[in-house]
Amino acid sequence: MTTAELREAPEPDSAVIATLSVGSTFEVLEFVAGRAWGVAPAIERVGYVDTRTLSWPTA
Repeated sequence: MTTAELREAPEPDSAVIATLSVGSTFEVLEFVAGRAWGVAPAIERVGYVDTRTLSWPTA
């Protein structure tokens, strides 16, 4: 994952709640139009990130 903006809504111009750093855990709950809605447990925030910023487990 690259740096990702956690947003309050799926629209790309919605308010940024937080910026997630490389290696941050983001638990995806749902995919919505190129966005992933989920939880950033380290900061206890829920929001949307662009799916292109996610990396997938390899094992």
